[in-house]
Amino acid sequence: MKRPQRARAGKAWWGVLALGGVGAGLIATYLLHRSASSAIAEEVAGLESRVEALQARAEALAQQQAALTPPAEEEWLPTYRIECAAPWRELGPIGQGLWGCQAPEPLPNGFYPNCNLTSSQVEAGVTAQSYYDATIRSPQLAAARQRGGRAVRLRHQAAYEGSFEHELGGAPLRVLATVVTLDQRSFVITCSAPSPSFDEFAPRFRAIAGTFDLGE
Repeated sequence: MKRPQRARAGKAWWGVLALGGVGAGLIATYLLHRSASSAIAEEVAGLESRVEALQARAEALAQQQAALTPPAEEEWLPTYRIECAAPWRELGPIGQGLWGCQAPEPLPNGFYPNCNLTSSQVEAGVTAQSYYDATIRSPQLAAARQRGGRAVRLRHQAAYEGSFEHELGGAPLRVLATVVTLDQRSFVITCSAPSPSFDEFAPRFRAIAGTFDLGE
């Protein structure tokens, strides 16, 4: 699999362009609370003129700010490879994920056992295990039940494999997370299945994680 090209989001300036909509709202509110008269009509016309002027100034300011904003920097990832063996289906990038893979059919409860790959920058000195430990201590996973962890090796990379159980979506899910760190970047393969079915899918989860490679 070729490395994906991802762009960092540049700063947007939509806020200043909202003045026109806000101004229109002020005019509508004004009309609802005052009787219709020629004097009011003149005041409304004056308000409309001022709003149009404000909107023109806002658009000009937005253009100036956009011209001064440097272009978004592209972020390149190391070349990596990961495989989704048949009959499972490769899904490609999903949301913030780089890659996804799921079972061809759902379980009776409608859940598709799946794996996905994510990546993020980390500070110097962060290891695979320390990254996993920090993640599992996050507030979102404070109630997760730990199911153990161990050092493993994936082809050319040392890695850390940890497992935990959570109920963030309602029904208990068991997760197998495999972490690799290289050059201040983490790669995490996360595989999930309902807790009662986890042991059935664990060998496939480990087989998928075992295909991950950051080889030369």
